[in-house]
Amino acid sequence: MRVEIWFDFNKDSLEVINNFNNAFERFKFASDIDVLFRSLPKVEKNFKYHELFQYGRKKGFKHAYLCDVFKVYNACGEMMNALDGLSKIYPLNMEDLKHSLDKHQSLKIVKNQMEHAALQKIEVAPTLTFTHGFRLVGLSTIAEIEATLIKMYEKDSGIKYCIEEDCER
Repeated sequence: MRVEIWFDFNKDSLEVINNFNNAFERFKFASDIDVLFRSLPKVEKNFKYHELFQYGRKKGFKHAYLCDVFKVYNACGEMMNALDGLSKIYPLNMEDLKHSLDKHQSLKIVKNQMEHAALQKIEVAPTLTFTHGFRLVGLSTIAEIEATLIKMYEKDSGIKYCIEEDCER
């Protein structure tokens, strides 16, 4: 099973990412789900933050790194100064990272993801897409995300989701 979180650097995307994390932590079969974060910048100024995220994603950093890139974005300061803070948390080669950002080496990934979003008719950031065609568009609550995770699981497994001890299988 797979969940793709299409996001931009905005308040709603950050809230949905945090809500998803809360729902995901409580979901009994979370280990069976691949979670992918997909760039969907809606304004030009956000491209550099998506490039920063995609650079780290290629290095294997996931949710926590994305949240820290959101902190850099929300600080509204000079991005290059904020990178030093990231390098204290993550094993980043600062010279390589700065070169990658200067040369827009991760921009192809961002644009490719934007093309995939267009093909799937995803226009709103945030949007969550789930295996079996389930989709949540815009601001989604923890309860909505949990309900959709359960629907996806039930469709995939063919059995009712149950976390009680006396579940019938």
